[in-house]
Amino acid sequence: MLEKLSKIAHESWAGWTNYFFEKGKRNEDGTITIPKWGVERWERQIKTDYKDLTEKEKESDRTEAKKYLEIFSQYDKNVNIDSIFSNILSFYVPDGNTGLFKEKIEQYYSEMSSL
Repeated sequence: MLEKLSKIAHESWAGWTNYFFEKGKRNEDGTITIPKWGVERWERQIKTDYKDLTEKEKESDRTEAKKYLEIFSQYDKNVNIDSIFSNILSFYVPDGNTGLFKEKIEQYYSEMSSL
């Protein structure tokens, strides 16, 4: 399960980074300049609790979380995806620390499996 979760974490990071690079301006020295609208938007999102995000922003996070839920359901057919969905989202780390995110997901699943 660790490798499957890690693969999803990497794909999420790679997708975000690709999007980020596409929105920025590549400079001659190889650096990227972030557009002002991006800085404003992403700083706002970083500082915003999940519950206070727009519905569109929440749906984007749900799409990512569902990838993890799919892995859980492959390991335990008794997993009720709807009942744990909000708990999984609470582990999402908006600063990009996917290692901590992965750790929290595994801890939660381990605790849930022992019930």
